[in-house]
Amino acid sequence: RGVTTVQVRLPNSKRLQRRFLLEEHTVDQLLAWVELSSVEDASLGLPVLTACEAYALMKRIIPGGQLKIERSGGLARIAGEEAGGRTLKEAGFQTGGEALTLQI
Repeated sequence: RGVTTVQVRLPNSKRLQRRFLLEEHTVDQLLAWVELSSVEDASLGLPVLTACEAYALMKRIIPGGQLKIERSGGLARIAGEEAGGRTLKEAGFQTGGEALTLQI
């Protein structure tokens, strides 16, 4: 079963980390985890993400590009297309580990 460890670097250089199942967890579930962390853990120094107009998770892709997962108006989008229901595998995540950067 494909598992990936997602690490999210926050604007203040702190990090969140969690394991996800590539073929079962969705982009919406990934974003919900980051949003919940912004509410539950004040030590992270984050604003409540659900109150932000928009935010994005940036993921480097090889060769030399980036995948932007954006949450705006309650919807998750990748390249302008609604992507909340996509599995992490469908969104391009790989087995092993993935490093993302939160942009607010």
